[in-house]
Amino acid sequence: MGLMKKVMVFGTFDTLHRGHLFFLGNARNKGDYLMAVVARDRTVDELKGRKPLHDYEERIQRLEKSGLVDKTLPSDETRGSWKVIQKERPDLICLGHDQNRMEESLRSWLSGQQDYNPEIIILPSYKRHLYSSTAGRKRRYTAFYLLLFLSMTLMAFSWISGKFVSSQAPFTVLVFWRFFFSLIPFLPLPPHREDFAMSRRGTYFTLLSALFLLLYNLLFFAGLSVGLAGKGGVIVTTVNPLITTLFSLLLERRHPGKGMKIGLGLGLTGGVILMEPWLFRSGEILALGNLYFLGAALCWALLTICSAKAQESVSLRKYNFYLYLLTTLAALLLALPSRPFAFNRLSTAFWLNILYLSLFVSSLATSLYFRATLKIGAPRASTFTFLIPFLALLLSWLFLDEIPHITTIAGGSLSLGALYFINRSAHKDKT
Repeated sequence: MGLMKKVMVFGTFDTLHRGHLFFLGNARNKGDYLMAVVARDRTVDELKGRKPLHDYEERIQRLEKSGLVDKTLPSDETRGSWKVIQKERPDLICLGHDQNRMEESLRSWLSGQQDYNPEIIILPSYKRHLYSSTAGRKRRYTAFYLLLFLSMTLMAFSWISGKFVSSQAPFTVLVFWRFFFSLIPFLPLPPHREDFAMSRRGTYFTLLSALFLLLYNLLFFAGLSVGLAGKGGVIVTTVNPLITTLFSLLLERRHPGKGMKIGLGLGLTGGVILMEPWLFRSGEILALGNLYFLGAALCWALLTICSAKAQESVSLRKYNFYLYLLTTLAALLLALPSRPFAFNRLSTAFWLNILYLSLFVSSLATSLYFRATLKIGAPRASTFTFLIPFLALLLSWLFLDEIPHITTIAGGSLSLGALYFINRSAHKDKT
């Protein structure tokens, strides 16, 4: 009876799809004993610029349940040290078709080993366009992009509804009722059961999120009460992605690449064209309403970043529950002097618009936005807000018979171009 031939493979094995199963089965057929070295969570974050969908323990369990692996091992603490190979000394190392850098590093290390020279082979892929992790991630990103487009459309309508209700009641009352109705879908009602305890980190960033969301809404309605809805939509949604991207670059200590600079430049140019500053009277851009909108843009940018940080340790439902609970209570205190429960002063149209702003924009659209922020990153998600000024003007044309000017088409096109370049640049930075 011959000696047992040991085979070793390396991978993240985040979602155990058919491509992984084909790879593992192929490797197993090359020997008698298959060992899988699984990347640690920290290693995945360093290599791919994102956290794995499933943590290390869960990925290990899935591999063991597959029945294709005889032994699972954690990757080395230090990449390129190959201590796991020194310890296990496999006879054959099977690499995937896309593990080129690993192959180079491994062969370089083995060239310095005098008493050990295992065979290395590259296994073929299995329908890579369907079952690779990259393809799966692209499909997920496409789904999030569609959800973000829906979210932006709902948010674009919010400027029209917001302008209407801003003339019906004090803005503190508007903020309270918006948050009150936004909270209802996230209440822990039976038979829903969830542990609503939070970590210190989750609590900290949720509190910050609540503060910035409250300030954003106060500034949103205050600005609409004295300013123009179209101008507010342009200022907030053009400045916000720029601030979010710049803050993220500063926090991550990264320098923007060429594509990112082009995208930011196009976004700013598109926003300026949409605003038509040559039609403004001298000093109008610094009028009270515009300052409110600029403050709202800053608050939303900070909210975007804090939301992504909070959801790293808090589920989306739990995050939304505490977010709207805190903002509802704070808004109630601010609204009490203005008698928010004087229902005889408020029309049916007022309540319909508040319900739209609460359920469709705050609860649905904002939740979709927060979810996408977690999955594709704050800078990339925030660039979708460039679509809001274009969509708001388009919807005004369709529903209010406001014919868009050539500047609207030009500015909207540049905003879409900004979205493309920033997303493309962000994707290159992650790969």
